Amino acid sequence: MLTCFGFVISLDDLRQIFGFLIGKGYIRNLSDNLNNLRTEMENLDATQREVKTTVAREEAQHREILEAVRLWLDRVEITHIDFEDLLRTSDAHLKELFLCDLCSINVCSSYGYGKKVFLFLEYIRKLNQDGQFKEVAGPALRPEVHIQDVVVSPQGCMVYARDIEITHSEKPENWTWRQIEGAIEVAELKEVYWLDIRGNLNTRSLTPETKYEVVFVVKLQNTALGWEDPVNLSLKLVMRDKSENLIENTVCLDDYISNDWVDIIAGDFVAPPKDAPAKIFFTMYQYDDNIRKTGLVVKGVAIRAVTAN
Repeated sequence: MLTCFGFVISLDDLRQIFGFLIGKGYIRNLSDNLNNLRTEMENLDATQREVKTTVAREEAQHREILEAVRLWLDRVEITHIDFEDLLRTSDAHLKELFLCDLCSINVCSSYGYGKKVFLFLEYIRKLNQDGQFKEVAGPALRPEVHIQDVVVSPQGCMVYARDIEITHSEKPENWTWRQIEGAIEVAELKEVYWLDIRGNLNTRSLTPETKYEVVFVVKLQNTALGWEDPVNLSLKLVMRDKSENLIENTVCLDDYISNDWVDIIAGDFVAPPKDAPAKIFFTMYQYDDNIRKTGLVVKGVAIRAVTAN
């Protein structure tokens, strides 16, 4: 019980006030969410080991592993890197909390970090659910089509939609595939709430010491809906020595609604020497279960050499 300017304020009243101020409890639940995050990562690791064991057994019998399984395993590997990045500053953020973890000496920073932890926790839980495969091998999930090869030149390359991971792209109620310009396939969004598009590329075939930009090549149809809020973009360069460089930004795709292809820049990087190649990881995502999104067409991700003006 507290007395302030003649008013008596109970602890419950304080909790309600802070609950109003900090919404879903990104600050007050930060410590619990971090602990839950570690637990969910352990659960995800256990699922990953189980899937890898099953995959090894099926491969020993010369069975074809389902594409969805391979993509899921790739997602888990990337998630481990993101997890370590997120936890790197956890202690510093926890030290900023006070008043029984109800508030922070740096509210904006703690709120933003707490929201990241909360959303990442939800993502890991969903990723773990996605790893509960009934089968890991069998017939291909999609009909045989000609997939455009990733052709790399000193000027860069184009990683087409079939060669990147688009969550739920195997479900026709969410995404459809159609061909353009001959053999090139594009992914056309019918409806999703959870947007996650990601891929990676080894820099070995790129020209060392050359600056490249990474862009998502997409189209927003005139009938597209749900793009008023910004989507998140990230580009991560992971060197051979495990050092990293991360670029993050946001973009409002609603500004690009038309019938033309547009370049959405994720970031840029300088290619390392060929004897010490790196790997780039690029992502476009928006994890909001309350926003229905339609009308996005994905052609792929272009990695282009940046020419000096």
